[in-house]
Amino acid sequence: MISIIEKIKDRIVYVSKDPMRALGLETLIPNFYIVSYEDSYILNFIKNTYSIKRNESNPKQRGDIASILSGTMVQEYISSIPEPISFMFFKPTHGGEEMLNNQKILNTTYALNKKFEDKIELVKLFEKMIPKSKVINLETENYNNLKNIFGSKFVIQFSHGHSGNTTFFISNEEEYNNLQEEYPKRISKAVQFIEGEYFTVNGVVTKKGIVVGNLSKQITGVKNLTDFAGSTVGNNWDTKLEIRVKEQIKLLTQNIGNILETYGYLGMFGIDIIFDGSNIFLIEINPRENASIPVFTQVQIENGFIPFKLIHILEFLNIDYSLDVKKENDFIFQDIQLTNLVVRKKDNQKNKILFNGVYNSNLEKIREGYNISSLKNNNEILILSKNEMGTINEEIGRIQKRGNISSGEISLIADNI
Repeated sequence: MISIIEKIKDRIVYVSKDPMRALGLETLIPNFYIVSYEDSYILNFIKNTYSIKRNESNPKQRGDIASILSGTMVQEYISSIPEPISFMFFKPTHGGEEMLNNQKILNTTYALNKKFEDKIELVKLFEKMIPKSKVINLETENYNNLKNIFGSKFVIQFSHGHSGNTTFFISNEEEYNNLQEEYPKRISKAVQFIEGEYFTVNGVVTKKGIVVGNLSKQITGVKNLTDFAGSTVGNNWDTKLEIRVKEQIKLLTQNIGNILETYGYLGMFGIDIIFDGSNIFLIEINPRENASIPVFTQVQIENGFIPFKLIHILEFLNIDYSLDVKKENDFIFQDIQLTNLVVRKKDNQKNKILFNGVYNSNLEKIREGYNISSLKNNNEILILSKNEMGTINEEIGRIQKRGNISSGEISLIADNI
């Protein structure tokens, strides 16, 4: 892997509101820089960083990419980085593209990202892979009509959302009517409710083929971690799925990657699926780096695989490299003892104690550390807290452990962050 990294001559500048999004390659690529809006404990461990909240006494920027890049001191910092420079974002933005103009951006375009991330568009492009669905207008669609199509329990999803905050589980007419009143005239997707387990799969479109990553079970709606029943709050890589099911998931992911490629897509993508015990359904496509990639990158490195984040950079920089696609794809058949949980801000919640580092189950600190390489055994817990509270359902902390995290541990940590 060292020989591949030596081929990267560009300085990679990852721009993000939250510096945690940028993690994964900071210990592999010497010329990897993080420019962020937020300050964070994790920045104490990383060499090449600039944080607006840490470095500026009275910042006027917001947390979006264009605003971050517009700052005078940010521009001065970027100007101090030797050229050539390539920029990378967690999620493509129109403002970021305009701000950087003709400079190199290692992301798919905003237009292409928007096309595939739109949950309404999903119905048109991937109809045979998704559960029974119907595009509706909330103002005009009658509950009984949807009940006749989907049964008394179904799901409403808006075109775009964040971490499940625009996914609503409807089980009676009153809940549907309340949604109609709150979001009049909203074009939405009504979806058949399927009882099953949710999973996240990371993939990458390359010139050498579609590469599929290891599989993780999606953790959703845990009450101590979020107020939203449909909100994603983490991943567990110990899936315990049968080999035949994993093979089907691998083929589905490759098929989706091939479809993305026909539209000119390149690089990382992620999908969310549900398995009902017999069938696998596509729920969502993230045509970008998935939220689990920073942790998954560390998992790949620890297990001797080329990280997708690195492959993504190599592809966009058009650097020649060797890749054993079959070996990379076979990683899906391994289960990994690792859980990554996100603590989201709940209504009227205020900061309590900032926990950062490695702890035992009694919240006694063992050592400093900011990623899973800090965890020496299955009893240790890595906790990362944000310095500031955001809006409702925004991430305020992370919990990572090599193994399962008990409900008691979740409750204790979530009650104190």
